[in-house]
Amino acid sequence: MINYPIRMEPQVYEMLHSLISCGTVTLDGKAIDFTPVQQIAISNGVMTFTPPARITADVGPISLRTTISSLTVRAGGIKIEVDNSPIDLELRPK
Repeated sequence: MINYPIRMEPQVYEMLHSLISCGTVTLDGKAIDFTPVQQIAISNGVMTFTPPARITADVGPISLRTTISSLTVRAGGIKIEVDNSPIDLELRPK
């Protein structure tokens, strides 16, 4: 077997390492916890989590806690549908 190293940005590596080893990713006071997730289904650009992943965010003096059930790939970004919220998020490259 031949091992081939792939170089990536340190921040991306640390997030991937944390996800695989701990089941969580934290960035700038926001965290997503995949430890409750038992099943991940991917179909037609949608990744669905069963049960939902937990997210937390500190926005000034307010601490938010909720869940997300799916991520959707869209042109220009990844939509995060926040459960029980009228506000959804979109991840975009800088």
